[in-house]
Amino acid sequence: MGFGSVGVIIPKTYKYLHIPLISGWTPDHLGSGGIGNQENQRLWVKTGAVANSRGMVHCPMYDLYAGGLLGKVDWSKQLSIAFSVFQQLDVVTGIGRIQLKEANTEGALTASGFGLKVENKSLKGEVYGIADNEIDLGITMADWVLHNILIINTPGKDIKWLVDGSLAGIHTDEPTVPGTTGAHLVLSVINGVTPSDYRFGITPIFGWASF
Repeated sequence: MGFGSVGVIIPKTYKYLHIPLISGWTPDHLGSGGIGNQENQRLWVKTGAVANSRGMVHCPMYDLYAGGLLGKVDWSKQLSIAFSVFQQLDVVTGIGRIQLKEANTEGALTASGFGLKVENKSLKGEVYGIADNEIDLGITMADWVLHNILIINTPGKDIKWLVDGSLAGIHTDEPTVPGTTGAHLVLSVINGVTPSDYRFGITPIFGWASF
């Protein structure tokens, strides 16, 4: 997939992003949750088979704000990230997420941020500009099947989710105001009241931020 084929213009002044998976992620599990595998090419978390468990890791982001402000996101600049997602043994009450946001906790967005949510095998986009929004991306996930994701946040215009090279969702409540608190990538999975082991993961994350 070429970026030009979906109308993506890489700004002349930008910062290239590469977020490694093998290190730099802090675990925050609950119950029987944990890390399933952590390698250079994949990172996945699991709930284990105890109900109401959580597998979660989070990673601080230090390079998303012009002027050297550490640990914050300048949402007023165009930001794009690309990665792949996969899951196994989905349960109806389970939810998997990968999010870029200002908090390092599991759950729906409560401030500026965006990401992906998988619920009952359904792939959805998440974004918070002035409210939390979910966008159905029209994808039903199967076990251990990768889906390639590109998220493009263009402040003042829209945010787009591309899945496997095609535009799958778009929304106009995109984050636009420079962040004042944290900047975190959060990978999480919960199983709710179902005592089953649910697994959700990602491949390496790449992207760029304009300045």
